[in-house]
Amino acid sequence: MKKTFWIATVFAIILVVFSVQNAKDVTVKFFFKDVSISLAVLLICVFIFGAVTGASYFFFLKVKDKKKQKIETPKEQTTENETTE
Repeated sequence: MKKTFWIATVFAIILVVFSVQNAKDVTVKFFFKDVSISLAVLLICVFIFGAVTGASYFFFLKVKDKKKQKIETPKEQTTENETTE
């Protein structure tokens, strides 16, 4: 398996253990609203939000790079055809 998979798995396990050991309620202030939530739930939600945000960022970079390669590839092929003729 890939090294990054194992690193992510170990990090997730550490997060879960930390969250369970710190399961007390905390007050989260978001704009003008105060919400009381378990620290474990909050940490896991923030972790998931960060993972999804990071994954989507790299996904869009990959898509953008593929589009750029598709645009550049036909130009290179036409210049090669012109030089061989």
